[in-house]
Amino acid sequence: MPLEKINIHSVKPPTKKSITGLILAGGRGQRFNDQDKGLIPYKGSTLAEHAIARLAPRVNTVLLSVNRNLDYYNSLNVSCIEDDFSDYPGPLAGIHTALKQISTEWLVTVACDTPCFPLNYVEKLSASLLCSKSNPTSNLASNSQSLLAVARNENRLQNVFILVHKNLFESLNTFLNDGERKAKIWIEQNNPTLVDFTQQHAFSNINTAEDLTNIEALHCDE
Repeated sequence: MPLEKINIHSVKPPTKKSITGLILAGGRGQRFNDQDKGLIPYKGSTLAEHAIARLAPRVNTVLLSVNRNLDYYNSLNVSCIEDDFSDYPGPLAGIHTALKQISTEWLVTVACDTPCFPLNYVEKLSASLLCSKSNPTSNLASNSQSLLAVARNENRLQNVFILVHKNLFESLNTFLNDGERKAKIWIEQNNPTLVDFTQQHAFSNINTAEDLTNIEALHCDE
């Protein structure tokens, strides 16, 4: 549904009760020897379990976007979803499936291979949306017409760390069925609110064994 056809003023601001959390763990792991990253050991558990523990207290419910090793993921006591597209089109496919299925108004997403995402991540994105006007003294690029917030860190958009209203499903559905795949393009088409996070390495992700060692050494849970 085009943004101009959505009655923004009828949309309720996001709260914990109205947000479903989505952990993106459905990638091929091509840069990590084709391993399923969600199963990679991390501080006594796995990256998937770590992401669940970090996200679950901040949302109504948690979904896992996965495309293999379903027996393991189903053992984690969260609902699992698979891509509707068979060609591994990337994280937008998992977001697409989730937006189609959720019963809450809002969806917030994290990547399972980014274990240090800030503990106030959901709270900050929620606070940035549906503001009556921008605050010139804030580091938030607030936008009263936005149904999508995206994290920004070190001047880079973190394209798989978004909070999005379910009314943008039609926009994403059209985008993917047109053969488009780049998350940054779809996000920019939907008038995003940009939310700055200043923590160094907050969105560092794991692509290699060296990355894993370096991120474990950050002690981001302490």
